[in-house]
Amino acid sequence: MKKSAFSVIDLILFALSIAFCASLLSVARPCGIHNDGTFGKCYEVSHVVLALGGVLFCQSFFVLLSSTHGGKEIGAMSMLPLAIVVALTPDYILQLCPDFQMRCQVIMQPVVLAVGGAIALFAFFDACLHRHRRRKEEKEAKINEQNL
Repeated sequence: MKKSAFSVIDLILFALSIAFCASLLSVARPCGIHNDGTFGKCYEVSHVVLALGGVLFCQSFFVLLSSTHGGKEIGAMSMLPLAIVVALTPDYILQLCPDFQMRCQVIMQPVVLAVGGAIALFAFFDACLHRHRRRKEEKEAKINEQNL
């Protein structure tokens, strides 16, 4: 099998994973520590989402560095369910703060939902692309083998 080069979708997945983790640490960060020194539910949820985002980052790095279409396909397919879980974690799997005007409800949850959904979508397209390329290479190899 031929070695596969970076595809644009691989780079987009990697960039989205970096943007996801960076946004959780900057723009989409949750509410901070309250005046009485306690944490809100959103603070704990953001740590869970950030940890899952780190796993997505590692998986996208694997997809980017994988040298075969089969490896890229498997890596992208493994990102798909995790990206869906990450997108649904705030307020669907784990509850956020009850006030709908807080930062976690207004900024963090929509950003996580949008970027997690985008990662899932691009992971699906990436897996389909590499599956098609892998099958095409296998078919060409079979034809070349028969011609010998």
